[in-house]
Amino acid sequence: MTQERKYPALIVVAFNRPAALLRLLKSLAQAHFPQAEVPLHISIDGSGNPHVNEVAKTFSWPHGPKIVDQQPARLGLRQHILTCGDLSQKYGSIVLLEDDLLVSPWFYSYAHQALSHYAEKPGIAGISLYKYAIAESCFLPFSPITEGEDTWFMQMPSSWGQAWTAAQWHNFRSWLDKTEPHFQARASTLPDYMQSWSDQSWKKRFAYYLIETDQYFVYPQISLSTNFGDPGSHADAAGLYQVALLTGPRTWQFADLQTSNSVYDVNFELLASRLQRLCPALAGYDLAVDLYGQRALGPDLPAWLLTSRPGGKAARSYALDLTPAVLNVQHKVHGKALRLVRRVDVETNSLPAHKWALQAGGAHLAVMMGQMARFSVVVPWTGNLADHREGIASVLAQDYPHVEVVVAVAGAVPEDFPAEWLDEGRMRLAILAKGADSAALVAGGLELARGNYLCWLPAGTALELNALDALGEVLYRFAEVEWLVSLPNIAAQNDLRAVAQQRWDAGRARQAGATKLLEAMPPERVVFRRYLWEQDKSGNPLTLWRKFFAQEAPYLVAQVLSRRKVAFHADAEMLAGPHFAPELKGKPGARLTGWFYRKNVRILRQIHLWLADYSPVIRYHSEDQNWFKSEF
Repeated sequence: MTQERKYPALIVVAFNRPAALLRLLKSLAQAHFPQAEVPLHISIDGSGNPHVNEVAKTFSWPHGPKIVDQQPARLGLRQHILTCGDLSQKYGSIVLLEDDLLVSPWFYSYAHQALSHYAEKPGIAGISLYKYAIAESCFLPFSPITEGEDTWFMQMPSSWGQAWTAAQWHNFRSWLDKTEPHFQARASTLPDYMQSWSDQSWKKRFAYYLIETDQYFVYPQISLSTNFGDPGSHADAAGLYQVALLTGPRTWQFADLQTSNSVYDVNFELLASRLQRLCPALAGYDLAVDLYGQRALGPDLPAWLLTSRPGGKAARSYALDLTPAVLNVQHKVHGKALRLVRRVDVETNSLPAHKWALQAGGAHLAVMMGQMARFSVVVPWTGNLADHREGIASVLAQDYPHVEVVVAVAGAVPEDFPAEWLDEGRMRLAILAKGADSAALVAGGLELARGNYLCWLPAGTALELNALDALGEVLYRFAEVEWLVSLPNIAAQNDLRAVAQQRWDAGRARQAGATKLLEAMPPERVVFRRYLWEQDKSGNPLTLWRKFFAQEAPYLVAQVLSRRKVAFHADAEMLAGPHFAPELKGKPGARLTGWFYRKNVRILRQIHLWLADYSPVIRYHSEDQNWFKSEF
């Protein structure tokens, strides 16, 4: 029987985290409440930590009755949340809080007023206390647009502080009772990021309910709860979802779902209908919004996609300078990061989907924090535009935010140098003495470069799409890397023999000789720290590689990041550099076992690894979407 209450009851969900529970209860006790009794109902799942029950029973609650509800058996998270949600029928309305949360002192004023305001509003299925700052769909920064009101809407349930009226919860439970027997089969239509969520997830079910019934959760523009992510049975993401809390009173202005433009779908994307309100120029397109690049590219999508993914000729394109990203579209900020393209033309790529998702925005944020590599790519001009057009275009096409192209020319700017390149903000010219040879051009370009990581593209070479994003992530994750070499574009990335063939230490380099070394490590596949180059300031790759080997062997990145249209040729000028110093020797026996390593003979390859002095191989694991180091 539903009890008609003016004020919502507080429901705290606990299991096995006594310290977290005490922290939450203290924040609740210190909050501001009306001059009325507010029940505190603590539900503890069975078979948890006995200290949790002790904390709950001994805690003094000064704002009304306290009920400690110890479940006799283990319910599991999903059933426990559903059981606690059912308490809305007892209390009339509830605020539900898991024990790893902490609340603003003003949370109750917001929850009470929001429940009252939206209780009879169509399309509203719940109230969130939490405001997202990280999109759960891709773990990238998220911020909704603001229009003056204090709330916005998303077709995504909140699980880090939420409130329901009895009617809102009853409608969900009635739907779930009918849907649960067939839920697993129907849930395949949920976004990809939800597919890996546990079967214990009540949130997955509520998300499907919102989509199927076309309803939304109400979210605040400033958070009234924050999530510590304490380790527990179903969560361990400490700190990831911490957000700023409201610390003072506020007169709440609640937005209307029908008139608000700040309405988002389950992918954390603005609804196309709201975008078209903000940008009338897009009203003629049947489109979906895909700024994070996470949507499944199925035939059910509209004909057009506003996306951060590459592909096709863009009908319109925008920068990624403003936050939230959609403001770049609203204000028509010119750029190439966000593009309106036909869905059928959106390119698929071997890199995982999250690599495309607002990659420029995420990298911009890291660069501003001084954490990402700054690349300078030198192009020693041969005098023939055809030698360099593809290479320069490949650098300018990178979405990585902190890269410059330094074109080193002898004498003067070439007459056929494209005018649009001269206007390109990331392009710089190094004008050197007339008659300067290739080594002098390289050295002059590197001297002018401003990046902390350097490389150069000889004639007939180019970067692969998204190469600098991969390199930037590698160098950010593995700060110990001084220089590295990537795989040749003829290599099979998963072929152990191919990787072994490209792995070098000083001993192997000395034995191979100059020509083979340069053929194995051409400049377009090598990236190095600026300070390494400054020790010699040569433009001869053989001279530089030998100097670098004197300090350590290069890390091998087991991906193809550049391509070459012509065979590499080590000319006499390159081979004129000094020989290796006598101390650059491999360990005794390494030479004898090297053949077995490169042929992947299992036992003897381990002996060679022990004798040699290789740096690790850096690989990308697509399932975990992460870079890691390995010894083979």
